[in-house]
Amino acid sequence: MLFNSVAFIFVFLPVVLALTYVAARSRHKHIAADVVLLASLLFYGWWDYTRLPLLVGMIVVNHLLARVMWKWPGGKTSCLFAAVVLNVGLLAYFKYRGFILGDVLGLPGISTESATASLPLGISFFTFQQLAWLFDSARPGADRTPLPTYALFVTFFPQLIAGPIVHHAELVPQLTRPTFGIVRPRTFAAGVSLFVIGLAKKVMGADFFAPFADAAFQAAGQGSLLQCGQAWVGLGAYACQIYFDFSGYSDMALGLGLLFGVVLPANFASPYKAQDIADFWRRWHITLSRFLRDFVYIPLGGNRLGSLRTSFNLIATMVIGGLWHGAGYPFILWGLLHGILLAIAHFHRRGLSTGLRWWPRLGPAAWGVTFIAILLTWVPFRADTITTAGRMYRSLFSPLVDFVCLVARPTETTVTVPLNLPMVGDMATVAVLLGLLACVSLPCTVDIFRKYLRTENSHYPLAADGRLTRWLRWRPSAFWAVITGVLLFFSIMDLLSASPSPFLYFQF
Repeated sequence: MLFNSVAFIFVFLPVVLALTYVAARSRHKHIAADVVLLASLLFYGWWDYTRLPLLVGMIVVNHLLARVMWKWPGGKTSCLFAAVVLNVGLLAYFKYRGFILGDVLGLPGISTESATASLPLGISFFTFQQLAWLFDSARPGADRTPLPTYALFVTFFPQLIAGPIVHHAELVPQLTRPTFGIVRPRTFAAGVSLFVIGLAKKVMGADFFAPFADAAFQAAGQGSLLQCGQAWVGLGAYACQIYFDFSGYSDMALGLGLLFGVVLPANFASPYKAQDIADFWRRWHITLSRFLRDFVYIPLGGNRLGSLRTSFNLIATMVIGGLWHGAGYPFILWGLLHGILLAIAHFHRRGLSTGLRWWPRLGPAAWGVTFIAILLTWVPFRADTITTAGRMYRSLFSPLVDFVCLVARPTETTVTVPLNLPMVGDMATVAVLLGLLACVSLPCTVDIFRKYLRTENSHYPLAADGRLTRWLRWRPSAFWAVITGVLLFFSIMDLLSASPSPFLYFQF
C-alpha cells in the first residue's frame, strides 16, 4: 500500500485515524497506541505478508537482548556485539548476498538482481533504527522501553518504509504520553496540508520527470552514446525526479505524523541550496547522515586524528553510506565520490581557517560548484552498472572528449550518433530547467511548517529562506485552504489516471 494510492488516502488512513481518535477519547486511552501498532503491522503486511514474521522476529529478539543488557549490566558488551552481528547479518544476507557471491566472487547462477528481488521492504531503515536504539539502550541510565512501545517505535507506519531513521528519544516520549492520538484542529489541518504538498511533489513532480530520466539512462544502458544536450537533460530530469520523490515522501511522513499528534524529525531541507558538499549532507537524508556520523564516522576517529585520517574516515563513512543504499559497484562509486568531495571540502575549510590570502575562495561561486558536483554524482546512483555510468559521463562531456580524441589522433574521427529520444527533447529541456529552478528557489517545507514541527528532542536545520518563508509560513487561512484543495484535486486526478508508482527510496 503506497502513500500515493487511492486505497491508502481514502480507505486505510481515514479508518485508522477514526479508530485512533475514538480510542484516545475512551476510558482506556492506551488502546490508541495499540490501534496504531496493529495498523502499522497491517500496513507492512499489505506489501508482502511473508516478510512480516521477519520484522516481528527482529523486534522481539532485539528487545530480548536489550532486556538482558538492562538486567545484567556486565554482559552489555557481549549482548551488544550479538545484536550488531544479528542485525547486520540479516541485512547482509537479504541485501548483499547476491552482490558478494555473484558480482564479487563470480559464482555462477547468482546475481544482484535476483537476490534483491526478494528484499524485505524497508529493511535498511528499520535495521538502522533498531541498531541505534540498541546502542542507546546499552548506555548507563537508559530508559527501559516496554515491548509494545518498542514495537510501535519501530513499525510506526508513517516512517517505517523509507524513514526518517528516528532515535527513541525523539519518538518514544510522544508515543507514550497520555494524550497520544488527541490532536488539536490546527495541528491536524497542518498535517493535512503537509501531506497534500508531499503528495503533489510525488505525483505531479517526481512522476512527471521520471520518463525523461528513464529514457536517457536506458539508452545509455543499452550501449548508446547520447548527444551532450540529451545527456544533460536526462541527468537534470533525474535530479528533479529524486528531489521531488524523496522530498515528497519526507513531507508526507511528517504530515502523517502530525495527524496522530507526533512530530517526526526532518529528513529533507532544500539540499540543492547547499553551499558545499558538507552542507548538502546536512540537508539531504538528514537522519541517515546523523546515523553515519554518530555510529560510523565518530567511532572511526572523526576529525580527531589529523587531516589524512579525517579524509580516510570521511571516505570510508560515505562508502558505507553508498552500500547502505544498495548492493552494487555504482553505489560504491557514488559513496566514494561523495567521500572524496567531503574530504576536499574539509581540506579547503582547513586552508581557509589558516587565513592565507592566496588560498582559493569560491565566494558566490560555491553554490554553483556544489550544485554541478551533486548533479554529476547522481550518475552512478541512477545507473544500473559502472559501464552505464561511464557511458553517461562520456555523453555529458562528449564535446571535450571528442576534442581530446581529435588532438590525440587527428586521423581518426569520433561521431556521436543522434538518438531519437522523444522523451528527451525541447519540451523536456524546458521542463527540466523549470524543475531545477523550482528546486533551488522554492522555500523549504520544513521552514514553512516549522511552528508545528518543533519538539524539544527534534533536530531541524536552520531556516535559510528569509522573508519569503515568513510570508508563506503556514497558518489556518483561506489562502492555505485553497492551495491545499487545488493540489489535492490535481493529485487525485493524476492518481486516477494512472497506477501509483513506488517511491525511489523503497528500493533501499
